[in-house]
Amino acid sequence: MSDFQQCPECTKRHSFHLCPFSKLHREVQSFLHKQKIYDCKAFEQKPAPPPPMTQEQYRKEQEEILADVPKEFHSAFSMMSYERGHSAGYEECIGYLKELVHELKTPIANFENRIRNS
Repeated sequence: MSDFQQCPECTKRHSFHLCPFSKLHREVQSFLHKQKIYDCKAFEQKPAPPPPMTQEQYRKEQEEILADVPKEFHSAFSMMSYERGHSAGYEECIGYLKELVHELKTPIANFENRIRNS
């Protein structure tokens, strides 16, 4: 039996079990589609991502993070974090700012102590 036969649904000569007009094709596709949806985890609804950070939220969080370092470093840290992360959003800038403050907090404190002791 050849795969190419006269399709009873659309009267063209092709593999009628693959004919999009074929009732059998529609039933098989419907069954397969339902099986995929019920068996596949990719079709589960995922929670919506949080909305992007606003400029006001960014400034507020930035102030909270920069409270741990002297005011003389605020503009430098802000500028460096913004330059590194602005293309990915405010959240990325905040991540870079936290990283900078974490890495440089101890050296800054040591420097302040050295200045006071000299």
